[in-house]
Amino acid sequence: MKKTLATLAALLLTGTALSAQVIEIHTPQPILVQPQPAPAATVTVQPAPATMVTVQPRQHIFVNDLKPLSTFESPIGFGLVPPIQFPPTNASVGGLRLSILAAKNANVGFLDLQPLVGITDGDFTGIAIAGLWNKVGRNASALQIGGLLNTVDGAFSGLQIAGIANVNSNDFSTDALQIACFNRAGGISSGAQLGILNLAQHWSGLQLGVINVAENLNGLQIGLANIIRQSPVPFMLILNASF
Repeated sequence: MKKTLATLAALLLTGTALSAQVIEIHTPQPILVQPQPAPAATVTVQPAPATMVTVQPRQHIFVNDLKPLSTFESPIGFGLVPPIQFPPTNASVGGLRLSILAAKNANVGFLDLQPLVGITDGDFTGIAIAGLWNKVGRNASALQIGGLLNTVDGAFSGLQIAGIANVNSNDFSTDALQIACFNRAGGISSGAQLGILNLAQHWSGLQLGVINVAENLNGLQIGLANIIRQSPVPFMLILNASF
């Protein structure tokens, strides 16, 4: 009995001691997470491909280029005056053109005989004889004989003989012999001018007249007054030259 009581007393003392113990509860420390910045996105901008722009050199535009021209070409042309003629004025003649007074066509080739006026809106190749005026709107490679005038609005090569004047474009070349009271050649030209007044821009050859005028000269001037504008000696009597 005493043993039992002693055992009970010991158990009670042990339980009291256990209850008196401090139970420590360890609370986990908070973990601080530093936010990492998102990696910067790299954007590569490709340059737009360069656009190549080709600038075409300026070209001379003739008024007659804007007119519709027929593709019809007749081996012969005849008539009274334009538009009383065959073929019509917007068609071409490749052969012989002969009129009672005058004629007008697109392009003309070989032989043109006109009592008064022969007009070619486009190109002329061959022999043109007119009582008053031979007129070519573009280029000509020809023998032109005009009672008063021969005029070419494009390039000319050949021989021009006129009672008053041979007048060729200021913008295109003349490679010819010009014989008239007044001769004019433009562009870079060559040949010979025989007349009272001879005018040229860039001339290679001979100017023989009363007054000879050239912007540049590679050749000889013979006349009463001789002018080479771009020359160390711009004016001379009787004779002037530049080479």
